[in-house]
Amino acid sequence: MTALRVIWFVTILLCVVVPATTASDVQLADLPDVVRKTIVEQTQHATILHLRKTSRGGQELYEAQTNSGSSGKTILVDQRGAVLEIEEAISLSHVPPEARRAIESSVANGKIKKLESIKLPSGVIAAYRVQFERNGKRSELRLSPDGRLVPE
Repeated sequence: MTALRVIWFVTILLCVVVPATTASDVQLADLPDVVRKTIVEQTQHATILHLRKTSRGGQELYEAQTNSGSSGKTILVDQRGAVLEIEEAISLSHVPPEARRAIESSVANGKIKKLESIKLPSGVIAAYRVQFERNGKRSELRLSPDGRLVPE
């Protein structure tokens, strides 16, 4: 099976199997103390646009969407106040060649709606998330820097 067929197969599979998440809006004052402290520290030079409490795989998480001038970030914090990941918008030209080829082949004749790098607290890019629309259907992929699919 060629690499392109594998990518198409996995893309179709991901469109059908979507991990269950739940989310609700929250206020900074409603957050647990350790979570609030972390979010305040992480957003010192930014404006908090949106706070959300979410659940993934049974784990309670908090998302803070921020804006700092011309750039925005989403910071994901667990219930102990630990930063799990930081998502930032990125252009396709800044994606490594292997991941870019996988994105381009998956999107094909569609249109990229959103492309983000997902960084660990250390600053290392763990993955790229691409949201795209093709033939009227919205899809999302999460790829490693070498172009392999990464689970959420």
